[in-house]
Amino acid sequence: MKKYIVPKFIKDIYACISGHGTHRAVENLQRYMRIAQRQYEKNYYILKMDIKKFFYNIDHEILFEIMSDYIGDKKLLKFTKLLIDSDDESVGIPIGNYTSQFCANIYLDRLDKFVKHDIKVKYYVRHMDDFILLLEDRETARNIFNEIQIFLNNNLRLSLNSKSQYYPCSFGADFCGYCVWSTHKLIKRNSIKKIKRSIKK
Repeated sequence: MKKYIVPKFIKDIYACISGHGTHRAVENLQRYMRIAQRQYEKNYYILKMDIKKFFYNIDHEILFEIMSDYIGDKKLLKFTKLLIDSDDESVGIPIGNYTSQFCANIYLDRLDKFVKHDIKVKYYVRHMDDFILLLEDRETARNIFNEIQIFLNNNLRLSLNSKSQYYPCSFGADFCGYCVWSTHKLIKRNSIKKIKRSIKK
């Protein structure tokens, strides 16, 4: 199934795709920050967003509708429907297993296309439900924040986490366990604690 679906994704999503991952996500975010700094004369804004209880709020009907756009084989589509509805619920998919993560990527493909093709944001990266946009000024960031909020609610029945915000680029971007600036990046303290706990185990 992956070979039919992944090529249709935009290039700047990084979860559950071979050759991508968190380190690649951070590297490309930093590269975009350097480009934005030159293009917007160092004063661009960061729009940092994530989705409230994402996996718990994925709508099965919408997910199947999106999958139907990708899959033409009726038997495979029927099997996909069984996977989506395996827990007898109409909303939410299990957290942790690879199938759920891959389905989650597919679910947000509509968001990716909206951001890149409809509102034409140049600098956008997403890792699962955590995504960042680099924008020219505060007013643009505010307007796009509102557009994305409306799109998620109307098209995917999702809402943004209260931590979603926009701010000047000088604060850096909190993304995939790092604090990222155009000049350098630092591992977050929480990430360091997790690493230490893993080493002790």
